[in-house]
Amino acid sequence: MLEGLKLEEQFMLVITNASQSNKLHLQPSHLEVYTIGASMIDMLLEGLLKLNDKEEFEVNSLATETARQPLLDIMARAKRPKKMKDWVTYFINHSGQRKAVFGALIAPLQQSGLISQEEHKILWFFPVNRLSADTREKDRVIQGLRAELLEDGPVSLQTSVLAMLLEASKQLKHYFSDYERNEMLARLKRLQTEQSAEWKTIVQIKKAIEDIEAAGAIAATIASTTATS
Repeated sequence: MLEGLKLEEQFMLVITNASQSNKLHLQPSHLEVYTIGASMIDMLLEGLLKLNDKEEFEVNSLATETARQPLLDIMARAKRPKKMKDWVTYFINHSGQRKAVFGALIAPLQQSGLISQEEHKILWFFPVNRLSADTREKDRVIQGLRAELLEDGPVSLQTSVLAMLLEASKQLKHYFSDYERNEMLARLKRLQTEQSAEWKTIVQIKKAIEDIEAAGAIAATIASTTATS
């Protein structure tokens, strides 16, 4: 686990400027949803959220830092608890709230200079803004993954979840060779079979991550069908 960085912040640092192309490999809406999902999972690990017997997220505490408060407020105001896939669908369908929550979550990274916004031109003419991650801090996160999952020693839940999020969002392959990636996934699979109470949580988290990808894929398919009809 890397001290001082939340799971969603680590995810953002890795995902921004993925691979040598210096471009995001996720659609903006998927990037925002994955970052929100990462925050929910990290708050679950911290005890700010909990899962009931139906695998629905419930707010356990509203006492947190400003960056996560907009997300917690939305979840606390919900008429009833929702599973991860339902929250993903909610935020996909409520773009204004999704962008506001995403903006709040990455604000600490922007304020510290770890992520900045740069102007980029498409076809050398059309100006657009894109995010750029601090190279040194980005590498620190990637090397942290390498150190814990490819070397002997303990593996934190946060590091495991980050690797699972990167694999589900198809980003892990941009930073590790096929051999390294397969070794990391094999170790994660072994860790998931452990009987300790701590690692039993990973089974629930893995399902939540799968729900993020499934709901996002469905939404992308609907959007594509609508655009071509």
